[in-house]
Amino acid sequence: MKDTIVGVKLYTFLSFEKDTTLSFDTWHRIESNYDYGFVEVSSDGENWNTVTEPFTGSSVDWNSKEIQIPASTTHIRFRYDTDAYTNGRGWYVTNVELEGQQLDLFSDEWIKRDY
Repeated sequence: MKDTIVGVKLYTFLSFEKDTTLSFDTWHRIESNYDYGFVEVSSDGENWNTVTEPFTGSSVDWNSKEIQIPASTTHIRFRYDTDAYTNGRGWYVTNVELEGQQLDLFSDEWIKRDY
C-alpha cells in the first residue's frame, strides 16, 4: 500500500437553480492507476461526490471536457492525489467555465516550491 503524500484541492463556491455544464481543458502525465485527478462536487462543502471518471496515466494532448453538475451543488473542486514513488509532470486544468462563465478558483493548500 502506498502512502498518500498530498491531496491538493482547487475549488470554488457557487449557486445555481438547475443542472448546469462545467467545462475545462486538461492535460495530465501522472502515474497510471496510482495517482489520480478527481472532479468533485458538494452541496455542503464537507461531503463530496466524484462526477467523472478519475484522470490517471497520460492524456498525451490537451483535452476539452464537459461535465453535468447537479443543481444542488454549492462547491466544485479539482483534487489531485499523488504519492512519493513515481513523479510525472502532474495534472493541469485551465479555462474552467460554468455555462460559459469563467470561474475564479482558489486553494489554501498549495505549497510553492523553488526548484
